[in-house]
Amino acid sequence: MRNSPFCLIAVKTIILSVFGLSTLPFWAVVVQYIDSVTGFSPGQGYYSDSQRYIFESPLIYILVVLCINVLAGIVFLVYAHYQEKKGGSI
Repeated sequence: MRNSPFCLIAVKTIILSVFGLSTLPFWAVVVQYIDSVTGFSPGQGYYSDSQRYIFESPLIYILVVLCINVLAGIVFLVYAHYQEKKGGSI
């Protein structure tokens, strides 16, 4: 059961989502630069702190999706392990 295709997909999803979470600060700097060059941002100008772009901009949706992916993958792996111990199949 450990080599089930679903378990491999769950592990791959977790790894890619953690990588995506680790690149969010880079994307926040990119969005900050684009906002400063174009002058397009809500409010009275662009944020001076790039970390605010992660929690107060469209990047928050990416953050939420990646966190849900990690949690769903972990829950699936725990469920698969529980099913394996119980003797059933997924």
